[in-house]
Amino acid sequence: MVATDQVLESISAPSQFGALTTSDVKQSINLRGLFVGTGGDVVVKSNDGEVVTFKNVPDGSYLPIITDTVTTATTAADLVRFR
Repeated sequence: MVATDQVLESISAPSQFGALTTSDVKQSINLRGLFVGTGGDVVVKSNDGEVVTFKNVPDGSYLPIITDTVTTATTAADLVRFR
């Protein structure tokens, strides 16, 4: 079950953003959303360790996800993180 503060955090507007570098190691980025400039696959590791692939994400898409790891298997580019 998701805690109330996590739900509220996930629906509030992001206040910080910047370029994202993929990594197979957990980063302290507290990602709350991801903008995909150039489309492709986005591969993330969920906070409970499950690897999930968002296939064929189109250019200019926004993924409202919470994660600390966007893996190097990601083929999408020009990624901007929101937190």
